[in-house]
Amino acid sequence: VPRLRVLAQVHDTFALATDGDAVLLFDQHAAHERVAYEEIVRRARERAPSEPLLVPIVVELDAAQSAALERAADVLREGGLEVEPFGERVYRIVATPAGYGARPFDLRGLLDDLTDEPKQRDVRERVWASLACHSVTTAGERLEPDEMTTLVERLQRCENPQHCPHGRP
Repeated sequence: VPRLRVLAQVHDTFALATDGDAVLLFDQHAAHERVAYEEIVRRARERAPSEPLLVPIVVELDAAQSAALERAADVLREGGLEVEPFGERVYRIVATPAGYGARPFDLRGLLDDLTDEPKQRDVRERVWASLACHSVTTAGERLEPDEMTTLVERLQRCENPQHCPHGRP
């Protein structure tokens, strides 16, 4: 695989890169989602520990989200996300997949995805894809050139760099 050189970020959503012959446009969220998903899968296979948060994140959930969390708790833990009860429908995120602890984490969005997503996929794939989705760079987020370069390099090492875990190119 030729080494890509990042040229610019477009609309705080895409990374523009070149291999010297062609110009490629990467959706930064989809790319980061793929990288995170493959890392979550690898770490789960290796039973690698998650990364404890210095300050746990407290989240209050509605009844449907709370039920979704209870159903997915074991698979989330395998993927590196540790959430513990902290009151009635209140939870504390105490650890995240390694490398993602400093990013804001959208537990509510992840749980909403788990209740809305089609059921034809394996439960681990669904949970880990949603975990990856809600723990990475988003569209509209400004990235520094070295962050884009690292992201593109990590994407090139993925088994399936052409699609995010939800199937988007």
